[in-house]
Amino acid sequence: DADGQKTGLWVENQTEFTWRGEYLGGKKVKAWTAYFSNNNIYKVDYYENGLKNGISLMFDRKCKLSQVEYFRNGLADGKTVVYNQFNDLPQSETEYREGKRNGLYRQYYENGKIQEETWYQNDLKEGLSRWNSKAGRKMAEYQYKAGKFEGLQQTFYDNDTVQTAIFYKDDLMDGEAREYYRNGKIKMSGRYLKGQKDGPWTEYDELGKVAAVIRFKEGVEQKKK
Repeated sequence: DADGQKTGLWVENQTEFTWRGEYLGGKKVKAWTAYFSNNNIYKVDYYENGLKNGISLMFDRKCKLSQVEYFRNGLADGKTVVYNQFNDLPQSETEYREGKRNGLYRQYYENGKIQEETWYQNDLKEGLSRWNSKAGRKMAEYQYKAGKFEGLQQTFYDNDTVQTAIFYKDDLMDGEAREYYRNGKIKMSGRYLKGQKDGPWTEYDELGKVAAVIRFKEGVEQKKK
């Protein structure tokens, strides 16, 4: 225009894609579409006053939808869904607010079963995180506070019995810790102090009888009975 700002319809060539859309006063507006070299659509973004606003769509080279995002004032805001390249099921779902992960994140196996469910707050893991096997069985449950392990962390056998149960504080093992046999009997128990074994650790056989007691101090073995 008279001020030297981009205006009207523009075609911008990049290495792998060609973008087509409109400028107004040097800022992108309305729909901008990127094309592969074969003219199939790669991406569609919507702009207001130079910032992404609204839905954003991404496609693969076979025209299959691969990702859906939502933006507000240039920042991701809403649910982002990434789709599996081998079927129409989602690969992951992420909740955003003002450009940061806030809310539930889910990751899926190719068969549609949930692999991971984790809660976020201000882009950090917060609260419960669950992990499952491809068959849908519970594998682990972790607790987070501001992105760090906090509280009880558990792993599980494929029959849903607990395999390990360890307490954490500020991302370090701190407190009671137990390991179990598949039949639910305790295999080992003891305590951690700031990430190191401390005090007596007891080993059990599968019948529940004490097999050995090992004493630790600041992670160093002291005595075995």
